[in-house]
Amino acid sequence: MSDSLIVIIALMSVAVGIIAVIKNRLKYKKSIIFYISSVIMFPILVAAVLGVIVGARGLIHFVWAAPLLLIVTTIIHEINARLVQKPLKDTIKTLKSLSAGDVDVVFYEKLKNGEHEMAQVMQEMDKLTDTLKKIVDFADHVGKGNLNVEYTLKSEKDALGFALLNMQVNLQKAEIEKQERQLEDDRRSWTAEGHAKFSELLRANNDNMEELCYSIVSNLVKYVGANQGGIFLMNETGEKPVLELKACYAYERRKFSNKTINMGEGLLSVCFLERQSIYMTDIPNNYINITSGLGEGAPRALFIAPLKVNEDVCGVVEIAGFEKFEPHVREFVEKLSESIAATISAVRVNMRTSDLLEQSKLQSEQLASQEEELRQNMEEMQATQEEMQKMHDKLQNENSALLEEIKLLRSLS
Repeated sequence: MSDSLIVIIALMSVAVGIIAVIKNRLKYKKSIIFYISSVIMFPILVAAVLGVIVGARGLIHFVWAAPLLLIVTTIIHEINARLVQKPLKDTIKTLKSLSAGDVDVVFYEKLKNGEHEMAQVMQEMDKLTDTLKKIVDFADHVGKGNLNVEYTLKSEKDALGFALLNMQVNLQKAEIEKQERQLEDDRRSWTAEGHAKFSELLRANNDNMEELCYSIVSNLVKYVGANQGGIFLMNETGEKPVLELKACYAYERRKFSNKTINMGEGLLSVCFLERQSIYMTDIPNNYINITSGLGEGAPRALFIAPLKVNEDVCGVVEIAGFEKFEPHVREFVEKLSESIAATISAVRVNMRTSDLLEQSKLQSEQLASQEEELRQNMEEMQATQEEMQKMHDKLQNENSALLEEIKLLRSLS
């Protein structure tokens, strides 16, 4: 083979190599593939140029080897670009989606297969994407109010996971505090409405003790959610003081019962004498039964409060139910008992005043009647006296006339 043909072949090989470099420069601009290929191809191009130069002087084998190596390197570069460039582009695309907040990315399974570095990168990115999806799902549940959703830490260094769990704990605490505040507000509102309701009720019934007590106990049983209730008032008109049942209400019905409690007997008298409320959830057998048209049963909670104003106790109020009475309910009943006691005391004073007024009226009427009778008697006595005076004057005149006649007869004789 002539030297000129060898030179032509070598020059064409160099040209092909240069064109391949320019092509890679344009196609894989700013890509790691270009830098890798340039590092590989640069010494090959140098070897090809040197081969052309020395080949013209007889180094035929080296001249053929250099262009052939350049061609093989170019082919390897193309294959390497296809094998490496696509995973890199997919990785960049996935990272852009993740940085934009899109976690619904899809990886090509064949790119994740294998143990080489790119497969490992894709596998770790797949794990990262799965972690982000779980974080998004966790945040979505928390945002919708499901504060008990579970989240598993990826490791002891899972800073984002720890931050999310701390956020969840703080939100749970805030929600509990919110619920407690709402519950407290509801209780205060319930108490205020109850006091307003019973204040109006106490003002409306103040002239009949039995109706007043029934109105109180029936509304109280309904308002606090009890099943039965009664009001006992002190009665000191008998031989010894007793607590007398004035009104009883159970299961939407008025109950009529004549019941008295002697002092020193039972819980009612204890409450009355000690002036302290009694709350029980362990109620003695046969102490009380809640009766209705469907049957009867023992209550699970019993609350007795004294009806006292300052230190004066006029009776007790008793409520029973199948559910426990919360502290705010018991406090409400205790406060209400003071208003009930004040109203009952006022009603008693009014009734006593009314009785005294009635007695005074009767006495006044009796006195007026007696005065009228006395006046009539006086008039009759005065008329009698006048009549007697007239008779006296008449008799006196007759006596005087008789004496004159006697004197006249004596003078004639």
